[in-house]
Amino acid sequence: MNEIQPQILFVGGGMLVAALVMGGKTLAFMRKAKRAKGVIVGREEYSSEDQWLARPRVQFETEEGKRVTFTSSVGRNHSRVPLYGEVRVLYDPRSPHQAMIDSFWDTWFIEFGLTVFGLIIIVAALHGAIRT
Repeated sequence: MNEIQPQILFVGGGMLVAALVMGGKTLAFMRKAKRAKGVIVGREEYSSEDQWLARPRVQFETEEGKRVTFTSSVGRNHSRVPLYGEVRVLYDPRSPHQAMIDSFWDTWFIEFGLTVFGLIIIVAALHGAIRT
């Protein structure tokens, strides 16, 4: 039986802790957030390796009638960002520019990624220690 590398477990565990902390912040945001209908009014295009991706630029109106535009932090395949397509929006009523598209990936992308990679690292470290 090999020895478990504590540094590897520390990295994986750190990723899981970061996912929990960020998940808590996301849940707190979602509890206070207001919902609105938004429209994709543009996109920020960028290249990632061998494909073009885009971050949707979304415009929505708050309950008070203020028009707000924000750019999503999550990029997607360029063809999945239809101009003038409708999306659901979550926004902070005290600071409406703090907004996001109300979808699984926009809401939980970072937390999901940290959880998956943290678990992969921990399982790989434990599996390596068990193997003879």
